[in-house]
Amino acid sequence: MDIHYLKSEFLNVKDFFYFLYSHNSRQNSARISSASDKELDILIKFLHLISNGKIILKKQNLEAVLKSRRMKTLRCHFERKDSFLETLNSERDNKIDILKKFVVLYPSLFFTTFNLI
Repeated sequence: MDIHYLKSEFLNVKDFFYFLYSHNSRQNSARISSASDKELDILIKFLHLISNGKIILKKQNLEAVLKSRRMKTLRCHFERKDSFLETLNSERDNKIDILKKFVVLYPSLFFTTFNLI
């Protein structure tokens, strides 16, 4: 996964990511359900880069992920290339179910993206 390629894709759907960053978990859950396939795929790719450490989280944001006890789920679905590709190529309903597990964490996961870039 090339971070520069993902950056160009990210710019095409930045409103989707900003919505997830700036809204609460209930609104994020509804937005993920109505997201396009392209938006879901880019979100999956983004989570893959976070779980591999190519996108670095600030200390307090990483602590929020650890406290939520979702780090294992994040690593399970996105860290290894085969599990990442399996998630990326799965059915739409499966993608939505996986991505909804992180609705509480999107503000922490995207903090670096929207505040330091």
